Amino acid sequence: MRVLVAIDGLSGQEEFIGEVLTQDWPSATRFDVLFVSAHGAEEAGEEPIDAALEALSEGGFLAVRQRRDGNPTQEILSAALDLKSDLILVGDRRRSNISRFLLGSVSTAILRQAHTNVQIVRPVTHEYRAQQNFRVLIATDGSPASLRAARALAARRWRHDTEVLIVAVIDLSIGPTLTLLQPGDEGFPPHPEDLEEARKIASSHISAIREILAPSGLLLTESIPLSSGNPRGAILDEAEHWGAHLIYLGTHGKGALDRIFLGSVSEAVATHATCSVEIVR
Repeated sequence: MRVLVAIDGLSGQEEFIGEVLTQDWPSATRFDVLFVSAHGAEEAGEEPIDAALEALSEGGFLAVRQRRDGNPTQEILSAALDLKSDLILVGDRRRSNISRFLLGSVSTAILRQAHTNVQIVRPVTHEYRAQQNFRVLIATDGSPASLRAARALAARRWRHDTEVLIVAVIDLSIGPTLTLLQPGDEGFPPHPEDLEEARKIASSHISAIREILAPSGLLLTESIPLSSGNPRGAILDEAEHWGAHLIYLGTHGKGALDRIFLGSVSEAVATHATCSVEIVR
């Protein structure tokens, strides 16, 4: 597996690499550590690159120095193609510590334009992590993209105690009855038959993911939350409530008749999540 690690030399770089090392990677994984200099300064970025290379090497991985000059977004995308990277790791550079709406222009552009998988890496405090096993949430709408995400998750090496929560959201704003609302909302409650049919469909989507993940030996659980038109919010709520360290999502959902679920939603989740998010293409 080849992983491109895009670093910018700003504060938080140590936590960024530390979070990368908390995840499980195949022993033969190669990490290409890339720093893009917008001004071509010879010494700029050497210190953060050295620190990242040292940490990854001490973790038992092959870590290779990469350096380019030019536009960060273009150079990261170009490097991923040239190096045949399987995954790009970028940080979350929000413009405000209290904002949950801005990733940073480079990370957002990479997320939208990359032709390979992208992970937005967000460090989780060690005190919180020590309380539980590593937790991965994977959301499914039954689409081929969901199945690709599950296969990518199964292909990674994970510790035997890694927990995976499979989430299939029931969107009550679509379907035969357009006035369906989440229980507790004002208005008409969902028709029992509609809700039961939606649960059966969601369960079948979860079963398909379980079938893919079962041979990996991961600890699997499932959840079928209800949403009144905001599947993104349902996924984020599940991730935060469960304490996910990483969210796996596909990039394309079903067609217009079923509403795009994983597609526009995947970017929204990657933008708003408080944990790391990997988008699988």
